[in-house]
Parts: sequence; structure tokens; C-alpha cells
Amino acid sequence: MKPDKGPSLGRILESAVILGWSDLMKDAKSGVLHLDHFEDGFRSESLTDNLEFIMPHQHAFSWSPDFERTGLLQIKLPTEQEIAAAADSLRDAYCHINSFSAELPRA
Repeated sequence: MKPDKGPSLGRILESAVILGWSDLMKDAKSGVLHLDHFEDGFRSESLTDNLEFIMPHQHAFSWSPDFERTGLLQIKLPTEQEIAAAADSLRDAYCHINSFSAELPRA
């Protein structure tokens, strides 16, 4: 995969988790979220919706070396600024995917 293919998949996934933080961590004042998969009632509609859009289009994103190596996301309690940046990042990702999909050859 070309490194200049688009935003980093790791960054986009991190943004999706940040935007789902309040659903996953409820009223936590601190903490770190280690994302493997959800079970035991930990759900986020926002995260689910974003992942359902991102994962089928992961080929539209570049792979960051750190994410390829570990496949691990650990996210701390986001600040308001980080939440706003995550929203911007996901908005850009949706635009990128839509433009990337429009450029694909039709069968």
C-alpha cells in the first residue's frame, strides 16, 4: 500500500474511538482505553457506525508503521481539542473515501 494513499488508518480508527469515548467510558474522569473488540455490554453506536464505514474502505487509507507493527490502539481521556480534531479527521476521511470510491474504475 502506498504511504501517500490517504490519511493513516491508525489515525482514523483512533478518531473513531475518541468520538465514541463517552459511550464506552461513560462518566470516567480518567482512564486509558485499550481497543481489541467489544463484549460484556461495552457498546458505542457512534463507534459502530464509523467502523462499519471505515473497515470496508480501509484500502483507501495509508498504513502507519506503528499501527502495522502492533495493531494496537491505546487512547487516553481525550481533551475537547482532541475531540474536535477527531471529528475533523473523520469528516476528512469520509470525504476521502467518497472521492476515492468515485475514482475507482467501474466494472
